[in-house]
Amino acid sequence: MPSSNIEIVQNIYDAFLRGDIPTVVEGLSPDATWALVGREQDVPFAGIRNGKTGATDFFRILAETVDVGSFVPREYLAAEDKVFVWGDWQWTVRRNGVGGKAEWLHVFVMKNGKVTSWRSHTDTAQIAATLHAPASGTDRRAAGR
Repeated sequence: MPSSNIEIVQNIYDAFLRGDIPTVVEGLSPDATWALVGREQDVPFAGIRNGKTGATDFFRILAETVDVGSFVPREYLAAEDKVFVWGDWQWTVRRNGVGGKAEWLHVFVMKNGKVTSWRSHTDTAQIAATLHAPASGTDRRAAGR
């Protein structure tokens, strides 16, 4: 059993990296909010979602939209009931093969060992640009990206 909020968050990231979304969602309180800060009309997986069902929808839409090439949490900081994590990720858009990369800041709010709120802050304009770009000439997935 994790002994700190940072360990709980690290376990959630480990589950995400394994593709174990049910374990990620199990780490949420039933009334949790889950949000990539941004406009859903620009980035389909942006916006606020409610509860475990909302978080599950976020991961489904993310997987339908992009292939995550790398996802690296780099630094953790805990303060009171919050855990702040800085990191970066790379993705390839499924529809057009265009890739991108960005830094992010995740803010988790914790209560009784469960996530009650998650906010991801990143450059959604950069994500949107890759989503709406014309198809690339190279299939990066085929190139062993």
